[in-house]
Amino acid sequence: MKTGLGSGGLFGAGKDEYSRGAPPSPFPSGPPPFQTRDPYSGQPPAGGGKSSPALKWLIGGGCGCLTLAGLAVIGLVIWLGSLPESGTVPGGQIPPSAKQFLAEHKLLEPGETVIYFNDDSIRMNNSDLCFFTDQRIVYAKDGVVNRMAWDNVDKIVNSGDWIMTISVAGKDGQHLMCEISSSGDKDFYEALLRTREEKNKDEEKALMEKERKAKAGAAKPAEGATAVEDIAPDQVKEPGGDPLLEKGGEK
Repeated sequence: MKTGLGSGGLFGAGKDEYSRGAPPSPFPSGPPPFQTRDPYSGQPPAGGGKSSPALKWLIGGGCGCLTLAGLAVIGLVIWLGSLPESGTVPGGQIPPSAKQFLAEHKLLEPGETVIYFNDDSIRMNNSDLCFFTDQRIVYAKDGVVNRMAWDNVDKIVNSGDWIMTISVAGKDGQHLMCEISSSGDKDFYEALLRTREEKNKDEEKALMEKERKAKAGAAKPAEGATAVEDIAPDQVKEPGGDPLLEKGGEK
């Protein structure tokens, strides 16, 4: 049976009510690109949500600074690792270069023994030396040498926090000062005090021996006189009388 609506049916040619198709898209050219939106207004930021050149430069500059800082730290570690070890050592551990320096510049007398040694220069090139021996304390910096014998040392004072500063005052008014910034500063100072104490004991012994000899020389009888220890007990002269003869003898 034919209808008066034609072959297209009720909804047009070739389509019935069950094949109308999807509704037309509101975006004929496809969906818009993703854009960030302001959380308060709901509108996209100025520039369509694209990053500004200033922000790119800021991020790039920050990354560059971090990279340079990292390289600087690595370089510092390598440089510190190339430096010699602590410049403060006992006399038996003095580096060969330092021994040669002491000999070439005649900083030691023949037979003089170094007890403790310190090189406070950054490159450990013997340009800032402070050491003490069994005979004296020596400070040599930039070609200027100060020496003080142990028998002239009156007072030793330690001051300074991060860098130890040792001041030595002499009995004759001489003053000597040196700085020690390496890790062995406490060992150096303690050894210095121990050596001074030993030298003081040696000086006391020498003084006592000198006094004993002086007293012995003053008590020595004149030439031709009889020493007290050579007089026999029974020959001692009584007060107001004549010397006694040996026991059993007569006057």
